[in-house]
Amino acid sequence: MTVLGIPDTPRPQRELADLRLLLTRRTGLAALVETLKHEVEQRAPEDQPEPEEHTAGATPSVLRITARDLASPSSIKTAEDLNTWLTELRERLQVLLSEYNEIRFES
Repeated sequence: MTVLGIPDTPRPQRELADLRLLLTRRTGLAALVETLKHEVEQRAPEDQPEPEEHTAGATPSVLRITARDLASPSSIKTAEDLNTWLTELRERLQVLLSEYNEIRFES
């Protein structure tokens, strides 16, 4: 038996019942996939900018990042914590700037 309670091979004298079970589960999965696709369409923001196209090997011109991308991984309690986070942030931004021509901050 698998984790889902479906036999690995049809059971003797239960082949049709096992086939019905598989078909029912398969139909249920297809319905679930369609429901999830609909949910994604409903929840995805409508005003997403189109990705910028660039030729192979060319440096992408603009990187868009949000405040969430820059958020501190934990709380900042001391001046040392702040300095550590700012240093890490500066290093991350410098790496990104070496890979992109421009960084744009968006809300």
